[in-house]
Amino acid sequence: MDYDASETLQFALAHVIQVIGEAADHVSEEFKEAQPKIPWYEIIGMRHRIVHDYMNVDEDVVWSVVINDLPSLIAILKRTIPPDML
Repeated sequence: MDYDASETLQFALAHVIQVIGEAADHVSEEFKEAQPKIPWYEIIGMRHRIVHDYMNVDEDVVWSVVINDLPSLIAILKRTIPPDML
């Protein structure tokens, strides 16, 4: 599916980033401090941008996050979070 041509895919991926940001906002400060390789505040900030300034979200940035940032975030979380919590 072509990201640029699919508004549905654009909305879906923005929503995924929104959900991840919301979850990150609920992580304890203690856990955040113990995982400094995770860019917690950038993740939360991206969520805020999507939710509060949706009309000005740069779809190229969303796509870049999905392609370049999410795979490494998922890998870190898989190593960090116990399997029974995933």
